[in-house]
Amino acid sequence: MKDWQGPAIWIYNDAMFNEHDFNALLNIHEGGKRSDPTKIGRFGIGFNSCFHFTDVPSFVSGKYIQFLDPHEKFLGKQRGLQINFLENDKFRHLFKDQLAPYIGVEGCRFDKEFKGTLFRLPLRIRPSEICDEIFNTTKILNFLEKLKSSATSELLFFRNIESFEVMHITADSSPNQVMSKWKVNLTNITRDIQIQRRYTDDKFTSFRLNVEFRDGTKNVSNLWQVCIGGQKSIADEELIKFAERHRMLPRGGVAALLPLSNESDKNREDGRLYCYLPLPQITYLPVHLNGNWALSSDRSTVLLNNDSLADMDKSKLAWNRYLLLKILPNLYVKLLEEIVGFANNNNTITHKQIVEYFWPLPKSKEKNSIYVTEFGREVLKKLPIDKPLFWSATGVGSYVSLREGFFENDKFIIEILAEYSKVKSVQLPLDMLNELKLAGVELAPVPAGMVRQNLKGINNLSSKYKYHQLIKLLVFILEDENYEDLDDIYLIPLYDNQWGKFDKLSEQKYYLATREQQNLVPHVNLSNFVYDKYCEHPKLKAIFEHEKFHDQTNVRKFNATSLASLLAFELQPEQKITNWDPDSAIIPNKKWLDEIWKIILESNTSLELFSRYPLLEVIRPSRELILLDLKRPLLELPQSDMSHFEKLVIILQNLGIKFTDRSWDAKLGDYILRWTPETVLKSFGDLLKKNMRPFTKLAKDEVKAIRHFIIENWNDFSTSNGTKVKSEFREVLCKLPVWPTAAKGEKFKSPNDGLLPPKKIEILSPKSKCYSDKLFLNVKNDDYQKILEALNVHYVDLVNYLKNHYTFPREYDDNYFNFIKSVLTSSNFHEIQSWIESKPVIPNRSNKKLKTARDLYDHKTYIFRIAFEGTDRFLHDEFQNNTTYLNIMKRMGFKYQVTRQTFLECARAIQNQSQEQRYHSDDLIYRATTVVHYLYDNIDDLNYSDAEYEELAPFTQVALFHSAVIPKPTSPILTKYKKFGMPSAIQILEHLREVAFKLSKSNQWKYEEFLFKKMLDEMYNALNEECEDEDSELAKSFINGERIFLNIYPNENAFDESNWKAANDLIVGVSLSEEGFVKPSLAKYKKLLEIAGSGTLRSGEDLDDDSDQDDQAEKVNPQGEILLNSLQQSLKNGLSEPLNDVIFTVKDQKIAANRLVLACAADHFKHSFSSKYRDEDWSQEQENERQYKILMDLLEASDYYNLMNLKNETEKKLFEYVKLCNVDEVLDHASNYNADSLIKYCNKFIENNQSFL
Repeated sequence: MKDWQGPAIWIYNDAMFNEHDFNALLNIHEGGKRSDPTKIGRFGIGFNSCFHFTDVPSFVSGKYIQFLDPHEKFLGKQRGLQINFLENDKFRHLFKDQLAPYIGVEGCRFDKEFKGTLFRLPLRIRPSEICDEIFNTTKILNFLEKLKSSATSELLFFRNIESFEVMHITADSSPNQVMSKWKVNLTNITRDIQIQRRYTDDKFTSFRLNVEFRDGTKNVSNLWQVCIGGQKSIADEELIKFAERHRMLPRGGVAALLPLSNESDKNREDGRLYCYLPLPQITYLPVHLNGNWALSSDRSTVLLNNDSLADMDKSKLAWNRYLLLKILPNLYVKLLEEIVGFANNNNTITHKQIVEYFWPLPKSKEKNSIYVTEFGREVLKKLPIDKPLFWSATGVGSYVSLREGFFENDKFIIEILAEYSKVKSVQLPLDMLNELKLAGVELAPVPAGMVRQNLKGINNLSSKYKYHQLIKLLVFILEDENYEDLDDIYLIPLYDNQWGKFDKLSEQKYYLATREQQNLVPHVNLSNFVYDKYCEHPKLKAIFEHEKFHDQTNVRKFNATSLASLLAFELQPEQKITNWDPDSAIIPNKKWLDEIWKIILESNTSLELFSRYPLLEVIRPSRELILLDLKRPLLELPQSDMSHFEKLVIILQNLGIKFTDRSWDAKLGDYILRWTPETVLKSFGDLLKKNMRPFTKLAKDEVKAIRHFIIENWNDFSTSNGTKVKSEFREVLCKLPVWPTAAKGEKFKSPNDGLLPPKKIEILSPKSKCYSDKLFLNVKNDDYQKILEALNVHYVDLVNYLKNHYTFPREYDDNYFNFIKSVLTSSNFHEIQSWIESKPVIPNRSNKKLKTARDLYDHKTYIFRIAFEGTDRFLHDEFQNNTTYLNIMKRMGFKYQVTRQTFLECARAIQNQSQEQRYHSDDLIYRATTVVHYLYDNIDDLNYSDAEYEELAPFTQVALFHSAVIPKPTSPILTKYKKFGMPSAIQILEHLREVAFKLSKSNQWKYEEFLFKKMLDEMYNALNEECEDEDSELAKSFINGERIFLNIYPNENAFDESNWKAANDLIVGVSLSEEGFVKPSLAKYKKLLEIAGSGTLRSGEDLDDDSDQDDQAEKVNPQGEILLNSLQQSLKNGLSEPLNDVIFTVKDQKIAANRLVLACAADHFKHSFSSKYRDEDWSQEQENERQYKILMDLLEASDYYNLMNLKNETEKKLFEYVKLCNVDEVLDHASNYNADSLIKYCNKFIENNQSFL
């Protein structure tokens, strides 16, 4: 124990321990108060905290001294040792070293009882099993110094402790020489307060504690309001169970430091959570919150948020949130009521607005936790509407309830109301008012109308309050937008600290104008303008500039409307200004006019208000200011590229148009015409209406300028891509005489006086036989053509021109060559093509004669060149070698490729040439054989019909030849083409894929299902025939897994995707019930399916072993065969269910028989057994299954009765019923009854069909 004789922490309590207290300390972690939910120390770990500092605590109380050794290291096997030192002299003598530290401390002696309890906690000097932390004297003193900062709030929620003191016994002083460090003491404890502190009932109680803190010479006293209480019952069943299990009551408390002086503000602590003692969790509220919290295992954390569930379970969270949101908010409200009551009766409270001072939410959002916000809003929700909690400065000042008060955040407004009204107004910061609203608290704002009524007629406010205060007041009374109620209030801010009166009926108007705007009307008195400093206040600026405000008050915005009145001070109405100087320093100059027009044009004001003022500038032909005149609008001078428009400007100016350099604006549209193609053309139209004569005297370059203007801007005058003229421009465009004619010399006509020739056709004479007063216009390009067509100039089309104005020659010359080219390439050629196709108008390659296009052939085609060489039947090279003309020739019937018809023409040409004497026979034979060989080489492409072949046959046997060039129909070469037109098997297969993969999914074919199935049958049949051919290589073309086979019954849907199968999905020969069954749609195409990859079921008979079959046949007994055949016939006649066995009893001996056997053996049994069990509705599949089961039974019976002949016949019959699905069953059955033939058959069946099993 020597290690524990050094520095120690002493704890003194003036009460003595009883026997129960002694025992409780021995039960570490249990606690002696555990069973009492009203006790604070019921958790049993309060004393355990001393083991942070020591391993062997001891204490003296009464006549006992006790040592505790939790890990049984110093006291042997005893965890604790209690000794009556008064009765044990030996102990006092032997262990005087252990008693020595106590002597003198708080008067402790061991020769009498110690009236109190004195703990000694010797400091650990080295790490131990209990704790590895070591404390020395310095650390302890630092710890106590930190404790001092919150010492005044340590006693708030205790029930019995009324003071505590920290003292220091230095190493060089005696035990009774104690130096006090600091002390906390409750100085106002009375019997009533003691009772209230120990209050454990479920109701609320509240009391004040005066906490005195002494630190040397320093003495600080704070007054705390404490409210404690709880709830009698809990509604939630889970919470009830939790409280009972942990012996906890729904109790809590709230404590607040009262603001009795400025010192109190300095001493305010950040609120924190308490579990009777302060916990580390800081809430930053102005109060401390105490509760019977469900704490974490280290007693330091209260779980209040869901994000900490790893530390504590959900039950603790639910309990803590119940205390936080159901118990403590009510206590908080009670606390506020108590403090307000205290403030009403005590003038020492420095902050009258109690709710603001003890606002239940942290003032800093950064320090705000979610659970604190939830708590604060619960408090706000519970604020009573009828309890006076809010301070109102009206009159002498008083507390008012939510129901009575009018709430406002601005202190000045409250001050005004307090002086000029009796409104019970309450001032709270804006964020607090917003929080109250968020919590659902209904607040009555201070009504602006009430303030207005108290301000009417008061004209000396400016002498009492500053400008910014009055502006604030003005904004407040304007916020409800009841501007009509402003009359007789002197709050319009003017210059020189003057304030105008609101009066909507007054002639005195006040204008909102900037300094620049005021300078525009220098002759207007400054007293007519609102002080422009109002703009610095955004809210007031928005109100002052709102239209509704202007309509209901005598304040006006400086705008175009007000300017129309004020201009009378600056300009002389109804008189224009000549010789105007735009650069003058005197109004009206150009700069001033620009500012005036800017205001006017940016408004919606009618220009009629300004029609009496000279405001429009004219710069060409002279400078002047004129009045706005709708009848004589000005034309805007071009804003850019003046050199491009100068010619037009001069033309218009000479014709009487005036120009301005003021930029066009839509609002000025009636007074200034914008320089646009439309307005320029409109100006020409107006001039034409006045006088046509000046246009006939325009110079050629002027006419050209106007025509160029029309062409350049045609898109502006037309629609539909330039093909239609806009109706508003038609008249002027049709009258302008600016278009050249085809006459010699420069003559110009208007579109109304001209004719339009065929497109791209040059004519020799401008005159028309039909229109003597009109001339053909000279259409120089496509722009001319498009514009004149759009203007509906009478058009002489190509058909009319060629039919009525032109005669084609028999031979062509150079001029004709160019002419026909222009005709052929004319955009209207399609109109005359059908007519001209029959006319000989096309030059040929050999001479000057003209031919029709259909008479001519392509010289580049070899077969044509052979057949027609030396004739005039070839197209002229200029057309032949030009793609454009060549395509036109093709459309006109020009023969450029070998077809069935043109080949026949070649053959006929050879025949005709053979009749003429001018061709040498060798040349003729060469031509003929060349043509015939072409036929052989291209017979598939020519695709002649039988009739056409008949026509060609004589050509091959012309008498000119020594022998036929082309064989007779019976010769091998023609035999080769007997199937001409028939597709190959590969083509049919590809077509089948197209049908299977695409047409089968087409909705169109679903209405032609019969045709669809028929088409498939034809393809399958053709492919099946191909597969029958041993030399066929079609098998290589099938693709495994390709679903191209429609496997259906006649009534099934051919378009159901599931009915399409791949060949390897099918097995030829399997039964209906087995997978891979081939349905009727494919049953007849067995060879096709096999070649495509389907399986074929093979029987179990050994085809190579005929001798065994013969022997077997010889062994069959005719009687057995008769019996079996009779049995089969019975089954076919409708026996449905399997017949039950029959038992015969003969002299006490039972003999079993089969009904079916009996029925086959004798007509008596047949009649007796059959009629009762007949079924009239069996499918073939069911019938086969039934026969199979009966044969299996019959095999068993024949073996049992040793009927070998019947057994052999049954085995043979069962061969027909062996399937993939039952072969194993049959084999097992045969093995059980020694059916050797059937066993052999089944084994062979399995061997032959192994790939399907």
